[in-house]
Amino acid sequence: MQAAIGYVRSTFTFPKVDPLSSHIFLELDELRTYLHQDNTILYFGDSVITGTDQSEPDQETITQKLQALLPSMHVDFMTHEAQEMKIYDAYVTYIAHSGAHPAAIIIPLNLRSFNPQWDKNPRYQFLREKFILTSQFPLLAEYFYRPLAIFQATGNNPISLDDYLALPEYHGNGEVGTVGQYMQFSYTQPPDKKSIDQFLSSEFVYPLKPDNAILLALAHLAKTAHDNHLNVIVYVSPANYQLVGKYMPDLGASIKTDAQMACNIVKAQNLPCLDLSTSLDPSYFQYVGSPYGDEHMEARGRAFVAQSLYKNFFKPSP
Repeated sequence: MQAAIGYVRSTFTFPKVDPLSSHIFLELDELRTYLHQDNTILYFGDSVITGTDQSEPDQETITQKLQALLPSMHVDFMTHEAQEMKIYDAYVTYIAHSGAHPAAIIIPLNLRSFNPQWDKNPRYQFLREKFILTSQFPLLAEYFYRPLAIFQATGNNPISLDDYLALPEYHGNGEVGTVGQYMQFSYTQPPDKKSIDQFLSSEFVYPLKPDNAILLALAHLAKTAHDNHLNVIVYVSPANYQLVGKYMPDLGASIKTDAQMACNIVKAQNLPCLDLSTSLDPSYFQYVGSPYGDEHMEARGRAFVAQSLYKNFFKPSP
């Protein structure tokens, strides 16, 4: 295990915050601007929403494609690498407290965000952002976060690198190793079964259980939206389920079940949830032909998501 920790430490860095910066949360400045606009659609998300493959002729993101379908609206993206439901929940809490009512708030659920390499990654805990967004006085919390954190007055307890690397990895209900061990697998060419199994097991951790922290955040987000009459739209982002099922049938089959579990949580608050998890075949994703595919889509996939949102939630009735 020490070898694994030493290997990962050499390539693992924590984000740095300028202690002299007067604004340590620039995304909040953007959000405040957007909330003062008319006809605003806030689109939250991770790298799937705005990411493109630089080799593609079509470089339009999902948000740009949706904007083209809604020329009279402002489709403003609030995306950041590796965001997930807990930070979206904090943003919706902030919007509810602000009293603003955007035309719509779009929340994607990326099924890969449940794996511990993402969910527990020390780089992507967004502890500062969540503290500020959920504070009773967010402006003061933004300016005084650093001294509060120094004196451990924020209530945030970041996970250490050692604890992160020691977290268990699962295949279904069985423990198969640790995060540190799984972060060392190599993309063998041609791919062998062991490397594919390691990759897919670490990317898709199923089946989900109702007490999962991300599902609990989703439930809180949905209740906040319902109680404050916010037009929140949740959708499950397409997963490369056929590729997963080809190598690990049990994981591929559980993707639909887990997506339905998430949507049921949202629908319990009378909010819409669009399940796109099993809508696309592997040709719609980047890394076509490789068993090391992920959830990032090529242009046709990005267009499909934008068109699905438009048809289901924004297209005028005939």
